Amino acid sequence: MSAAMNVKARRKATPNTAQGWVPPSSSNQHRKITFDSYHSHLVSIAKAIYAANGEYLAIVEDYLRWRNWSKAKTAFGFSQKPGRFTNDDLTVLKDLVAAGPPVGQSAVPQLLDRLRQTSYIDIWRRATENMAYLKNHPTHQTKKHLENGRKRAERMKACRVIVETSYHKVENELRNQMHISVCDGVVEKLAMLRKYEDAYPVTSSSESSPDTRFKLPIPIYLCCILACLFLALIFIGVAWSKSSNALGSTNDTDFWTLLAFSTVQLLGFYTTVSNVSRKSTEKSVAWTCALYLTAFGIICTLVSIPAYTYLPTMWSTLLAFGAAVAQLVVLLELLLMADHSKTKQA
Repeated sequence: MSAAMNVKARRKATPNTAQGWVPPSSSNQHRKITFDSYHSHLVSIAKAIYAANGEYLAIVEDYLRWRNWSKAKTAFGFSQKPGRFTNDDLTVLKDLVAAGPPVGQSAVPQLLDRLRQTSYIDIWRRATENMAYLKNHPTHQTKKHLENGRKRAERMKACRVIVETSYHKVENELRNQMHISVCDGVVEKLAMLRKYEDAYPVTSSSESSPDTRFKLPIPIYLCCILACLFLALIFIGVAWSKSSNALGSTNDTDFWTLLAFSTVQLLGFYTTVSNVSRKSTEKSVAWTCALYLTAFGIICTLVSIPAYTYLPTMWSTLLAFGAAVAQLVVLLELLLMADHSKTKQA
């Protein structure tokens, strides 16, 4: 009888030495999950969350760096808006990143505790809201910021995919082991990673950066404009040499054509200057020159209409041509302002 008991003892399954995991029961043998697989998936989840914490830490550091810069720049102090980050948030994330994920097979309890922890989820939420705000902010629309944001969004998506895939492999086992709080913690982190993707979706590099396929370098662009303008002046000179001193009349077809072109010209001036961001034009000499040129162009456009009937028609043509040149220079001024602003922000 003693020999029979020894045989049964030898056949009895030996529990794994690592805490937090027991062999699958007979009702769950179809899962066929081994301890190595169970541990590997938990480590994958922990490493992905660790990488996500690193990204959120960078977001917090960027914000606090900007806050310190604003505080130093503002003479009357700096009042922090609610819902942003504090130095305590920075400390929490730094501690998590410094600790790193426990990866040893004997560290399963520590792994489960780490996955269970949700004390920093609120920092993730505020970081997501901050990135959603920055994504549509004018200062974030530079090639450098958009490219950095796109790369970070790709890394966050990769973290979410790893967590989601590995959690799917071990979810049933975790619930069978009654680690419900661990499951809740992982699910909550997954939800926040998905919210980040919704707030800052991954885009291709061509979508995240301004389309520059037809953009010429500024010097070449200026040369092209000057060449075309010089050619136009030649055409105007030829027209002047062939013009007569005859006055125009309201019965002329050219008079009503002039009215049509003048109407569109005035609309073009208004559209050009009314859609420029105020922040990009403050204390700008170029903006002041653009306003003066706009006023000059509007005056030329308006005066060209009565000039058609009271002066030789060529004078009306010259005024209309002057308005067109003024609008071209205004567009050029605004182009140079925008290019200078993007270069400064980059």
